Amino acid sequence: MTKSRINLVLSCSTGMVLCLASVACDDPGRSITSPTPAAAKVKPPAPQRQKFTIYAMAITLENRAGDAMLSDGAGPYLDGEGAIVHLADLKDEHDQIAIKSGPGPNSRNGRIRIALAGLDEQCGGFQLRVHSSSELLDLPVGNSLLGTGSVLCVPGNNKKDVYQIEIDECVVVHRVAADAWHVASDADCIGRLDHSKDTMGRYGVPFAFQAVLK
Repeated sequence: MTKSRINLVLSCSTGMVLCLASVACDDPGRSITSPTPAAAKVKPPAPQRQKFTIYAMAITLENRAGDAMLSDGAGPYLDGEGAIVHLADLKDEHDQIAIKSGPGPNSRNGRIRIALAGLDEQCGGFQLRVHSSSELLDLPVGNSLLGTGSVLCVPGNNKKDVYQIEIDECVVVHRVAADAWHVASDADCIGRLDHSKDTMGRYGVPFAFQAVLK
């Protein structure tokens, strides 16, 4: 090996050592990819969804003389058989007994009759909901409470027109057995009737039904 080549190799080796020493001793500064603990944001855990239990039911509308809400005349509404009928045990908030027309060609419908408005509609979509301010499921047998209610009717197949009747706290829920309730409102149970988003007035909304857990 010649002298010039030896000098070249030594020069390169020295440069590498100096370069490595320089990198090791330099302060790299604050990282731009890893935030400091003070700057890091900790995402709070998502709130747990409320847990509640749904119980399938059978509901029989009583079709009393003068009632504003009538059955289609085909007997009790059974959950999963042309209707969706259930009791929702909502724990700390309230409970809800509900009946709704089921989807498909075998859907059960009802009829809304408000004599003062001259309205007697066969529903293409039918819903009734009764809410309690305490837990219906835990209501002792023989006791009763007042609840609110709402009735919804879609005339025929016209989904643009909806009769929504909101009922004040005057629906009486009476537990008649461990698994059965009687729900009724009288003629002086007043509801606000809305049609096509316009309020048509306030009318008595009598109805009654028996509800039994399946």
